[in-house]
Amino acid sequence: MNILHYSLGFPPYRRGGMTKYCMDLITEQIKTGHNVSMLWPGCSISFTGKVSILKHSDFIINKKYRCKNFEIINPMPVPLLDGINDISMFILSRRVKSFGKLLIKYSITVLHIHTLMGLPTEFIDIAIKQKVKIVYTSHDYFGICPKSSLFCGNNICVEYNSCRLCQKCNTKALSLRKIKILQSPLYRTIKNTKFVLKLRKNHQLRIKDEKNYSTQSYLEENNNIEDYEALREYYINMLNKCNVLHFNSSLTKRVYMQFVQKDMLNKVISISHSSIVDCRHIKELHCPISFSFLGPCEDMRKGFITLKTVLDELYPEYNEQFILNVFGLCSYEAPYLIKNESYNYSQLKSIMDRTDLLIVPSVWFETFGFTVLEALSYGVPVLISKNVGAHDIVADGKSGLIYDGHDISLKSAIVSLLKNKEQLVSMNRYIVNSVHIKTITEHSQEIIKECYL
Repeated sequence: MNILHYSLGFPPYRRGGMTKYCMDLITEQIKTGHNVSMLWPGCSISFTGKVSILKHSDFIINKKYRCKNFEIINPMPVPLLDGINDISMFILSRRVKSFGKLLIKYSITVLHIHTLMGLPTEFIDIAIKQKVKIVYTSHDYFGICPKSSLFCGNNICVEYNSCRLCQKCNTKALSLRKIKILQSPLYRTIKNTKFVLKLRKNHQLRIKDEKNYSTQSYLEENNNIEDYEALREYYINMLNKCNVLHFNSSLTKRVYMQFVQKDMLNKVISISHSSIVDCRHIKELHCPISFSFLGPCEDMRKGFITLKTVLDELYPEYNEQFILNVFGLCSYEAPYLIKNESYNYSQLKSIMDRTDLLIVPSVWFETFGFTVLEALSYGVPVLISKNVGAHDIVADGKSGLIYDGHDISLKSAIVSLLKNKEQLVSMNRYIVNSVHIKTITEHSQEIIKECYL
């Protein structure tokens, strides 16, 4: 099978969950004998210019495996997570004859799209004409939400169906000039230097400070609904042209199916990655009980503030019965809080060995959440918000607890565990004896069988 993946690019230029998933899936498909290529949005000389495709040397995955490497010159703008305000450039028609030549030359049979960012809708039209099967995997909500997250201010966007909050929410979107710079070959070279990393950190802090708006203030100032509705329609039309929509959770499907055609062929298939290994074992509880939170505490979407508020309330009564390990950027203080540096996958075993319960209190619609699968793979129970797509793989009351996303429910769940610690022992044993840990090999086989064939 000749498979062409479309994603934002190769590491280290691109990173994060989508990039890791895409690269791991590509590697697994190459291992099993498929011819695999990646197409990605590259430099923009002109957003109104002719689109061309540049073939680079194969990307070297490791000593055994290589992936064909194609860059789109003059793609659609790539806004990343900063939003969109110059809408006209994002829906402009493009001349894309070079894409058809690529599909023919390499006999592409499957086009697997991991993001709509930078992708002209004309590419999909050409793939349809050439009878290429088109599969879309939902890693975020780009296309429905210009910022990809359905998160507005410090809360889940309550008006995402209407686009009523979009103009205010996207006020600080990157200019087209800055987008060009971020897509340039020079930026790819210097992106991970100390100086640029500092600039990016400062930019993220400014964005954080600018999010403190009330919903009412967004509604009062927004008067550009039609343009954002047109932008969404552009992307939804792209999704409706796909043959298969692959949702990584039932939560993601529920959101997307409010917008795409109801008869669209869709599959809910939970995902995995190459670092997931079955390391389940019987654990001994720590004293005090060791809770863990993985990820940046400063990211409001991840729900750390909610968790800290609850634990602050519980600490006077249960002050010697629990600690909370956090792994990631954290500027907060608490007597039960133990701060740790951001982690990588090589440290996952030591982290999970220290953990009796992983808490995932996300307050946004997180499409999946790899940390949940990672915890289960080490036999660690999870306490998870229903706003996290990975709750699909948690058996409520058996391998973990699922709460409704509200503070009072989170508090009740933690209290029940502190009062009856044997629940954690039972959950650990259930995971070891009854939970299946999906590997990337199994997942790749699922994707080929359920989506490609």
